[in-house]
This record gives sequence, C-alpha cells and structure tokens, in this order.
Amino acid sequence: MDTVAPLFPDASGPNTSMAMRLTGNEGVTDIGVNWLSRDKDEKWIEDSAGGASTNPTVTPVLMLRPANTRRPVALVPLTVPEVVLPKRSLSSLVPLNTIFVRSSSLDMVEVVNLFEAIAGTDVEAEVSGLLKWIITDAERLLTKGVSDERTIYVKRHGRSHPEPLRAFGDGAFRLTALALALVNSKDGCCLLDEIENGIHYELFDQIWEKLSLLSQALNVQVFATTHGKDCIEAFERSYRHPHFDACFHRLEREGGRIVPIRLDNDSYFSVVAGQEHEIR
Repeated sequence: MDTVAPLFPDASGPNTSMAMRLTGNEGVTDIGVNWLSRDKDEKWIEDSAGGASTNPTVTPVLMLRPANTRRPVALVPLTVPEVVLPKRSLSSLVPLNTIFVRSSSLDMVEVVNLFEAIAGTDVEAEVSGLLKWIITDAERLLTKGVSDERTIYVKRHGRSHPEPLRAFGDGAFRLTALALALVNSKDGCCLLDEIENGIHYELFDQIWEKLSLLSQALNVQVFATTHGKDCIEAFERSYRHPHFDACFHRLEREGGRIVPIRLDNDSYFSVVAGQEHEIR
C-alpha cells in the first residue's frame, strides 16, 4: 500500500481524472484505487460511503481498465489488514513532504525552487554552512533570472558580483541539492540515492554527522543509499558517536525478492573492511 498510495491523490470513487494512465504495447490502461465491497454473490460493488468505518467489509481495490471504458480488466484487493482504514484518501498514509534526490542529482529548476522555498528562513543558514565545506568563502546563495530560466548563484566574501553555483563544479551543486532537499523535507521523508556521487570522500564523515543532527532537528526520516566503500566506512565512524541516530541495512536477494538485512556496527564494518571493491 505504501508503494501505491502516493500515486493517487484521492481514492473516494471511480473518478478517472484521479487515475494514473499507463501506455504500452497492449494499448492504454487507466489504473486507480476505489473503495469496494462484495455483494451477496461475492461480486465487487462500489461502496456509497466511500470507505466509512460503519462498513467493515469495505476494501480499497486497485482497478485496471482500458482507457475510455467502464469495465475493469483486473481487480486487485489491497487487503493487508493494517492498511484497510476508514479514510477516503490513501495519500494520508504517507508523509506529504517527501523529496527524492536522484543519483544524478536534481536539475537547476528543482534546486532553485527548493532554495526559494526556504530563502530568508532560519534553515537557509544551514544550507550556506554546508556549502562552505566546498566554497570556503561563500556568504550566501541567491537566485537570478525569470521563470524556468532562474539560476542559483553564490555570493562570496570580498567579491562584488555573485557567481553561478555551477561554476564551482558538480560537488558544490550536489551538496547544495542534498542540503536543500533535507531542509525542505521537514516532518517528512528525504530519499537520497547514491549519496556519495559528486562528493569528495573527505567530506563523508561530516555529511553523515550533519544528516543525523539536521534530520533529528527537523523531524525528517532520511533514506540514503550508497555502494561506496569510503562512504560506508565514514558511516561506521559516525555510528560510534552517541548522538548519531541511524541504522545500516544491506539489500539482498532472496529468491525473486529483494529484502533488507539490518547489520549491527561490528558485522557491517567487518563486511566492508574485508572487501576492496564496492559493495553490491
């Protein structure tokens, strides 16, 4: 359910405008979620109450139908007990503030929008502080331009004109994107794919510690992935600090499934230390 819920802003009834549309070799299919119950003949029928708690038989059902038709070609009950809730909106099951930073980082428009969302607030100083790890004389960030052509700039101490952030390399841009994603995820989730990309290995210890402190201060659940041996070793060093609040999981295959394996401090460090190559 957690995978399905964010795709549908409302699941109160058969409204195709709220459906997701898939296009493939077999044509176009609408996929959505409806609250249904079974009649005396065990056939699925729409629930007029929209999933009200007065009807315990109501179930959220994933429906697939060819575009522009009313008859579904498949009905998949979402019957895990803990997710059959008396709520009309399935999106209430996940945090509203969930930001995903791709392994290739965010694009300029995304970074500008995230910065402008926090410009002038208390957390802007946190972003500038992280940027100083790479641009030591950076004073602040600002944006210039109009509409989708806006660009983020860095004002440096003693320089009369701000300079484009891109001019300082991929590392500065990546670090800024990570910081902006984190501070914009207050009371939500921040997903960081291959966190080490574009970042110098000497900064990994500081990044892990800052992630832990900021995520606790902002009430953000951070999920970060990495294959980098240096990055994992830095995590292990940070793990020893009493204020560090994090755990380490390794994703492994079991049959046709991918499952998370939680490793404690000693066991995962021994795994990393015993291999010279990146962990896959």
